[in-house]
Amino acid sequence: MELTDLARLPGAADKNFEALTRAIVSRRYGRLGTLRERRNQPGVEFYLHVEHPGVLGEPGRVWGWSCKWFILGKDNELTSAQRSQIEDSVAKAIKYVAGLTDFVLCLPQRPAKKDEEWIHGLGPANGISTKLWATENFDAELSGYDELRSTFFGELVLSPDTLARAHERSVAPIKARWVPPLHTSNHVERRIDRALLRSASFNWLAEHTDLIADRTCALQDALADIDDEATRTATEEIIADLERFVGELRAIANAGRGLRPIEARERAADLQPPATSPRKLRAFVLKLRKQRLPVALAATGLGSEIRDVVRWLQDVQADAEAPLIAVVAAAGQGKTHLAAQLTALADRPTAGVFIQGGRLRAGGSLDDLARRIPGLKIDRFEDLLEALNSAGARAGARIPLVIDGLNEAERPSEWRVLLDELAPALGDYPNVLVIVTLREALAAYAVPDVAVATELEWYQAEVNEIVRTYFDHYLINAAGAWLPTGMFENPLFVRMYCEAANHDRREPVGAEALPTSLVGVFELYRQGVVQRLGQDPARATVPADQIKRRLSALAWEMWTRGVRRLPSDDAKAILDAGETNWDESLFRRLEEEGVLLREEADGRDDTETAFLFDRLGGYLIADALLARLTHAELEDRLAHATLWESLVGADGHPLGEDVVISLVGLVPRRFSAHHLWRFAPEGHRSWVLAQELNSESEFLDDRTVDELVTLIGTGNWNAPRPRGYGGLHPFDRLWEVRASSAHKLNAGFLDRILRSLTLVKRDRKWTEWIRHHADDLLLKNLKRVIERWSGSMHRAETDDLHALAVAWLLTSTNRDVRDLATKALQRYGRPEPQRLFDLAARMVDVDDPYVVERVIGAAFGAASAHQMPDPGGSFEHALTEWLGELRDRFLDSGTMPTSHELLRSYVRATYELAGTLHPGAVPGGVDPLALTFGVVPPAPVMADDDPNAEECDKTFGLDFENYVIGSAIEGRSNYDFAHADFRRARGEVMARVWELGWRTAMLGDVDRNIVEASERRSSSRRTRVERYGKKYGWIAYYELIGRLADAGRLPEWWGAGGRNVAPDVDPTFPDEPPVVPLPLPEWAPASPTNDEEWLRTGAVHVPAGLRSPASLHEVAEEWLLVEGFLEHRRDGRKVFGFFRTLLLEPTDTASALKLAQGLDYPGNHFFPEIPTIRGVFAGETPWSPRFDIRYDDDPDSRPSLRRDWQEEGIGVGQVAVELATGEGESPTTLDRSYDVPSYEFAARFRLRQLPGTLDLVDVDGVRASAVFRTEDPWRGQLLFLRRDLVVDFAGDRRIVQVAWGEREVTIEWSAPPPWVRVAREKYEHVWRDIKVLNEP
Repeated sequence: MELTDLARLPGAADKNFEALTRAIVSRRYGRLGTLRERRNQPGVEFYLHVEHPGVLGEPGRVWGWSCKWFILGKDNELTSAQRSQIEDSVAKAIKYVAGLTDFVLCLPQRPAKKDEEWIHGLGPANGISTKLWATENFDAELSGYDELRSTFFGELVLSPDTLARAHERSVAPIKARWVPPLHTSNHVERRIDRALLRSASFNWLAEHTDLIADRTCALQDALADIDDEATRTATEEIIADLERFVGELRAIANAGRGLRPIEARERAADLQPPATSPRKLRAFVLKLRKQRLPVALAATGLGSEIRDVVRWLQDVQADAEAPLIAVVAAAGQGKTHLAAQLTALADRPTAGVFIQGGRLRAGGSLDDLARRIPGLKIDRFEDLLEALNSAGARAGARIPLVIDGLNEAERPSEWRVLLDELAPALGDYPNVLVIVTLREALAAYAVPDVAVATELEWYQAEVNEIVRTYFDHYLINAAGAWLPTGMFENPLFVRMYCEAANHDRREPVGAEALPTSLVGVFELYRQGVVQRLGQDPARATVPADQIKRRLSALAWEMWTRGVRRLPSDDAKAILDAGETNWDESLFRRLEEEGVLLREEADGRDDTETAFLFDRLGGYLIADALLARLTHAELEDRLAHATLWESLVGADGHPLGEDVVISLVGLVPRRFSAHHLWRFAPEGHRSWVLAQELNSESEFLDDRTVDELVTLIGTGNWNAPRPRGYGGLHPFDRLWEVRASSAHKLNAGFLDRILRSLTLVKRDRKWTEWIRHHADDLLLKNLKRVIERWSGSMHRAETDDLHALAVAWLLTSTNRDVRDLATKALQRYGRPEPQRLFDLAARMVDVDDPYVVERVIGAAFGAASAHQMPDPGGSFEHALTEWLGELRDRFLDSGTMPTSHELLRSYVRATYELAGTLHPGAVPGGVDPLALTFGVVPPAPVMADDDPNAEECDKTFGLDFENYVIGSAIEGRSNYDFAHADFRRARGEVMARVWELGWRTAMLGDVDRNIVEASERRSSSRRTRVERYGKKYGWIAYYELIGRLADAGRLPEWWGAGGRNVAPDVDPTFPDEPPVVPLPLPEWAPASPTNDEEWLRTGAVHVPAGLRSPASLHEVAEEWLLVEGFLEHRRDGRKVFGFFRTLLLEPTDTASALKLAQGLDYPGNHFFPEIPTIRGVFAGETPWSPRFDIRYDDDPDSRPSLRRDWQEEGIGVGQVAVELATGEGESPTTLDRSYDVPSYEFAARFRLRQLPGTLDLVDVDGVRASAVFRTEDPWRGQLLFLRRDLVVDFAGDRRIVQVAWGEREVTIEWSAPPPWVRVAREKYEHVWRDIKVLNEP
């Protein structure tokens, strides 16, 4: 043996030398004490504390090994530099290795005798023993460890290239199940990576160590600010403790990331958490807060960071010490893919070893598996472990050895004995981690007790990533397609689906090419499987048609025996047809392909075989059954009672339901124009018919479609439940295919069903389905479609269908659903209003005012985005037709007169838009600003003694009666329930609720459930869901308001924005303004550090670039900041500021400035706020007269500068108003209210709204105003106007820009420091900045 041969191995020779030395020490002496490796340990690479007597002496001795890769000259003499290195190592070892007694110098060549004597003499002079290990010593140390020797100098040397080639050959049989580009990581893989101590897994530790270090540095920096001696001392102690902890954490992270897994593991085991307990740390943080020290914020998170890091290291230690890890999962969950990925090279120092568990024959051993690893000439499994351990030591990695699919062995029950024998030996191979994968049924019998078991189940986010990755790889564009998403939680089914959809991947495929039923998936998948196996060049050829027949024979055998599993020997006999070679077994190939699975047979040694999915088994049985039928006998055989007893009887086939579901899809495929439901017994016909919902559209005939309409409309379906809780509801399926233009069950079919139902039945079926699916499906769908329709101007037939389905969501009592559905419709119609006008015209005759009112509102919202002139254009043409539709339906002499005031308000807004901006579209004879609605008949009144009154009264609540109905009655006092007009109004509402169909028998239980669910929810999770009684009450109420308005009986104060009712949503749905693109002033600086000084004298400036930017939105005109609010926070400090623009007469300017500058405190409305506009839609700005502010003759109502209300004051002009866009709880409401140009300013320049924004443009399309929001650490909103327009609007008046606000510090206001009180009393915390822009 020549140690210098280590240079021939992959990697650096000195590292290989260290690896060999450590392996020898660990193997020979590791049981005598604790061995510790320290790559950067001064003096030695590793050392051992002797804890048991033996060849290394008595307990207490400490041995250290120092490896020097010195290649000596011809006389084998050490150079002076080499001697110096040795002396330095000895000195450092004595200094840094506590209690060192024995120093072993390891050299690859034996030095000259004088150098040996010199080495031996180094020890006694320093009070230790020094020894030399050279070639002969290593040879002796390896005596009895021939396998270890062979892993460095013989046939067991495994290089990274050797392992990579072996892995490539090992995974070849399962390449269909492992496609590296499709790999998506999951939490189980990340856990195993951590157990393998892979370098990337230590990135988390490094990041969190840095966070703790940053907080520790913040404490260090804050020491100078801590006046209290005790607190400073405590802080210094905590800092020292944390610095020690951070240093040890960094050493662990550096070892792990530096490919030193053994050192990382040892350091983690030795780590001591901070001496400062979490309780002590919390008390310390509380003390810092009481002293108002900004560093308290940084210290607050220390406890949680430390806790997370300690727990992470504990988990690492537990997994890394496990001798074996078992990954347990159900069939199809991706065990094989995970095994192949874990052992792949994939930018790692070396690949691992992948072994198929299916290679274990009956009576076989682990040695048999080792011998069958392609590319590795190893006869014994223990030699394999030895070779991998040494290879891992050289590569600086723990190497995974994965045995995949224990359940696929010929006799899976034999694994337990093999693994029990293996487990105790694994502790000798720290650089190897053995991992096994197996199914759940085998885990209880095969996994040793010492193993760590982890279940492979995919999180939903991981499933979504799998689907995205696979669809991208297989060039699948699923937009608009129905997908069997419920089965996508099984990764193997995702692959099966993609293989079926686009196996060749030559061209992208869309919804039109995707299988639209499970039968369609299985048809294509089976075809692909038999072709692949039939063309497998590595196996004996079995023709594809023969494979198909054998599969059919296997399925038929399961059917005739009435079982879902067959004994594996029987299944092999059918599939292998006499083939006895396990390697050529078709049975085995189908198992590897993922078509079959084997499971233990009730704990016996034998196994049973089944199809991977019950649905797949049902499909193959159904196919085999139909293959044995002719057209002549079809009707008799499919209608035979014996068949149906086997399919759905109490003692029927265990896969009977699966067979029926596949027969539903296969019968019209195999026998044109026939459908299974027609042959089903009466008691099962509805259920069989319902399965047609999942059929491909091309196989649905008109009779089946008609029967489905009747079935869904009249069927006694169970109450719909949230997704994931049982079988699919018919509406689940209809919602999936709603936008498919080619599907007969799309939104048009849904529309047909819903129109066939009365209001109350529709609510009980459809609206209840909406309620139960709002949170998990519909709200997410609506948000996605809003995003898509907002970002695209193109509309197609699929969008029309989608919009039709969305319109039916407007029946919902979930207000979030209604509001988002309305917004979705507005976004759908915004680029092409004609489409939404046509949809609205289609929906106006629906008997649910909830739908009609909102769809007309959405149509107005879409129209409001078209404010620019369009005489004779496409929009004006579409608007003309829509206005005619509204006239013919709702105006005088219309066919659908209504008093529903909310609906009327949307009709008025639409006509006002047309009359103001598009007068050419207004029908002749109609005054767009003074509509006359059709006369409605007198409303019936339900008397108090009506026999239905008591039942109807249950729909009311006290608040609804008193505050909603009661407030609309002129002259009524609060809680006056005896008022005559109130009694009549209440009776009218009750009569209408009853007329709409509310009955306790139909909706009483549902309303109780809604109330109970609302009460169970925490206030933070409370959803806006109303009772059906409340829905019908709102409808009746809005119709009441219309009648009162027609009679002139509404209170004088009633309404806002000139409307008779306050709108419950803004149907124009403006987008949130963009973030201001300008640098914002950092008003709350980190210095000076003295809060008192800063509060009293801190500088607050408004930069010129903010006050008057040179360009915004690529409009290179000078702009002015005219209105807004800005707040900046940092480290317990806050500064806020208001911005106002005042227009002053020249004669008033000087006195106004003097007044403003001399006032101690300009708050309390000294600078007048701009008016707030409520009840006006954002899309009505700036054109609607409702937007105009008209001051009455009272001088106090006009904006003026005055010290108090008794003064006459100095009148000022304003250029903006506040639009109340931030009021309400709807998810469509903007985050806050925003300032916009006033009606007067906009009218002066004929400004129009830029669609979807709050900004205005001139008639040439050039932006005139710009509204912005801010982001943390700022808060607020800003309005800019083009300076040329402001100057023009001001005329002779002076333009005065005012900015003022306050500085604040975070204190305990119940006991403020005296200096804060003094500063505020003197108004020293107030700042102001006033400029006149157009002084002469």
